Amino acid sequence: MKNRSQYILEENIWVLCDDKFPLYLITGDIPTLIDTGVTALADSFIKALDNPLKEQKLQKILLTHTHWDHNGGLTALSTKDKPTVFSSETGANLLKKPHVISFINRMNKE
Repeated sequence: MKNRSQYILEENIWVLCDDKFPLYLITGDIPTLIDTGVTALADSFIKALDNPLKEQKLQKILLTHTHWDHNGGLTALSTKDKPTVFSSETGANLLKKPHVISFINRMNKE
């Protein structure tokens, strides 16, 4: 199991942090982050973006689904570069509900 802050999986595909809670970054013309991980690792993920992004800005975040361990870092990771966030319609509607956000926040604290 790899336990590095970042490594290249394949050309233009980076794995950020470790294999327990990895995020995937697609670099190239439109840098895109797949999911945002858990809140507790958000600062580590932000730092891990520096090397693969170099001078580029994160342009898009794609949320695969609304589980707490896939979107807990959304607020922190979307603050700096203001990337466009994509989600399914169901996911977007769920993330607008205060009780869902409260649950995600609670799960990220435990």
